[in-house]
Amino acid sequence: MAALAVALAMGAATLVLERAEGARLAQMHRVEILNQVSAVRARLEGSVQSRLVLARGLIAFVSTHPDIDNAQFQELAKVLVAQQKGVRVVELARNNVISHIYSLNENDQRAMGLDLMSLADEKDAIERAITSRRTIIAGPVNLVQGGVAFISRIPIYVTEPGKLSESGTYWGMAQVIMMKDDMLNEAGLTGNSFPDLRFALRGHDATGAAGEVIVGDAAVFSSDPVVADVMLPNGSWQIAAVPKKGWITPHTGWIPLVGSLFVVISGLLAWMLARAPVRLKILVAEATEEARRSEARLNDLNRELEQRIEVRTQALVQTNQELLKEAAERRQAEKELVERHAFSQALLKAQSDVDEGMLVLQDGGIVFANEAMARLTGYRVDELLGGMPYADLVHPDSRSEIQDKNRRRLAGEQFENRYETSIVTKEGERREVELAVAIVKNGEIIQTVVVVRDITERKGLQDNLRHMAHYDELTNLPNRALFFDRLERALADARRHGSDFAMLFIDLDGFKAVNDAYGHQAGDRLLQEVAHRMEQCVRESDTVARMGGDEFAVIVGDVAQNEDASGVAQKIIDSLSAPLLLDGVDCHIGASIGISLFPHDGETSETLLTKADGAMYSAKNKGKNTYCFVQG
Repeated sequence: MAALAVALAMGAATLVLERAEGARLAQMHRVEILNQVSAVRARLEGSVQSRLVLARGLIAFVSTHPDIDNAQFQELAKVLVAQQKGVRVVELARNNVISHIYSLNENDQRAMGLDLMSLADEKDAIERAITSRRTIIAGPVNLVQGGVAFISRIPIYVTEPGKLSESGTYWGMAQVIMMKDDMLNEAGLTGNSFPDLRFALRGHDATGAAGEVIVGDAAVFSSDPVVADVMLPNGSWQIAAVPKKGWITPHTGWIPLVGSLFVVISGLLAWMLARAPVRLKILVAEATEEARRSEARLNDLNRELEQRIEVRTQALVQTNQELLKEAAERRQAEKELVERHAFSQALLKAQSDVDEGMLVLQDGGIVFANEAMARLTGYRVDELLGGMPYADLVHPDSRSEIQDKNRRRLAGEQFENRYETSIVTKEGERREVELAVAIVKNGEIIQTVVVVRDITERKGLQDNLRHMAHYDELTNLPNRALFFDRLERALADARRHGSDFAMLFIDLDGFKAVNDAYGHQAGDRLLQEVAHRMEQCVRESDTVARMGGDEFAVIVGDVAQNEDASGVAQKIIDSLSAPLLLDGVDCHIGASIGISLFPHDGETSETLLTKADGAMYSAKNKGKNTYCFVQG
């Protein structure tokens, strides 16, 4: 009986161990696929956002110039299409009837005059964009002119003088047509980018899990897939993936083998204990040696398993590094786009009523000025010609520099003849101008001809574009691009001064329930309040950024010990746990936070972000509304 009891106990222990190891291997398989799905999701979101950011300048121009003609539109749209692969057509639909089309394909002109509200399959999405006053991603749609595309529909409202931007009447719709195949190729959903996975994407017209399948087999969604939401303006898609060969059946055959051996040995020892004490000592010694050899074999198997895990982990790290590199290249391209002058110059060229002022200078005075110059400065022409030194028109901040350049130019020195400066009007208003300067010699007379162009509006537009490229439109927090720039600066400062800092990756708990229950506008106000509360929890020198959807990140500088980072995390959790009042209703959310530390958890932005993201999922697994440091 004793031998039987021992054997049964060892068998039960073996069964428990086998099931635990099987569950661990299955979970590792799902985590590996989740990382690949997250990479595809990030690429899809980046593809959409990079195309939409280019359209903002066009919307702003139409809002302030509702009578835009075709020549102006063609000049603006040409810049948009030239800067972004995959944008086939840009359209304006005044009063919902297509009135302006820019495309390099003549077939696309067939859509001119099309009433958007006559498209039965798309009418609901169009009405949703108008009602919400927000961008809607429709499609995929079979185009009248041929091809399949996603259509970004952006409602335009007139900006009336002296009033808030786009607060006036409804003008119509802007449409950016993004070819479906180009976007799917960028995300890796075509070709053989993921040979071992079956993908499916659903959410026709950005309706998320409730929408029709866009690409892939609908059966993927009923095969216990790994899923992720692709966040879009005023909607989402849902992506899912399963292994082509099915979910793995964990190979734990070595455990029953070793367990059986221990059962036999244990039973034999118990039997011998009852039958032959002298012989038992010999058998115990032999069994002990066999157990040692079995333990050694078990250790060898464990090492082999750990090596396999290490290989898979390295592959996941490489995939994440490639994704982050691709995202960094996209951010750099968008930054260069904003910094270039092409878009602003196109806006100026498109305005047929631009006036250019002209001055002719001689011996430091003004001997000629045109009417455009008088309008620009506020002086009458006779006042300009009445002995006024030209330097009086230059703003004090720039006066000495302009006088020095003029003296050097008259002395024969060769340098740039086109530059920007500031002037001051008769009323004391500062205006930004661009000067084009040339020296004209007529015998003994030397004159300087100056063409003056008012670029105050262009300067303001450039500043707005730079802001839009680096800050989230809804919360006015730094966006993903600016966050990575700040993170690289934090890394450089920490290396230079030998200091530590922390990165917090935050995902809201319960946001989707509020958004679904009270609508997107309530969800937007909630995100704005969340951003405000997070900013109150950190110092001015720290950075709070919105990474997309309901994900945020925080850089906390000068962290002397772990408690400094966990203190900030707990402060954020406590702040967000307090009720948020929306339309008279108390809404409750929470936050799961992952914390990575420099240099303990990594010395690159990619490593710190990846580990903080993993720690955030650990916080969710612990029950949400808490924080976790990077483990191991």
